[in-house]
Amino acid sequence: MGDLTAKVCVLGPSGVGKTSLCKALSEQPQGAGSSVPVRIQELGRQMGPEHVKVQLWDVAGGPQAQQYWEVLAKGVDGVLLTIDPNRMEQERELEQLYLNFAQPNSLAMKQCMVMGLTVSNSASSTGSWTG
Repeated sequence: MGDLTAKVCVLGPSGVGKTSLCKALSEQPQGAGSSVPVRIQELGRQMGPEHVKVQLWDVAGGPQAQQYWEVLAKGVDGVLLTIDPNRMEQERELEQLYLNFAQPNSLAMKQCMVMGLTVSNSASSTGSWTG
């Protein structure tokens, strides 16, 4: 059988740790710096007889990236909504991301996940996260 490919958009407000999470999941080296409008990390996993390739679309948060949302949302198989549990004002941003990425693709709730991340940007720990 051929490879299965899943497109998962990793979404959330600016500075929440989306890039660090995607790099960790795809076993890429961590580094400082904010996201470009989109960065794609790929990882593959064997699931029974199938090899599944997951594309993590690390979509930048903030208003500067909104102009790309319609194009980036096409063909999404899942969304991972990330939040900083220490910032209470994120509800509206998450709702907008859900409405622009999950809803147009008719994603079921099992295709959507919300994850709280706490990012450490200290000198001894560049871009590390806990979830």
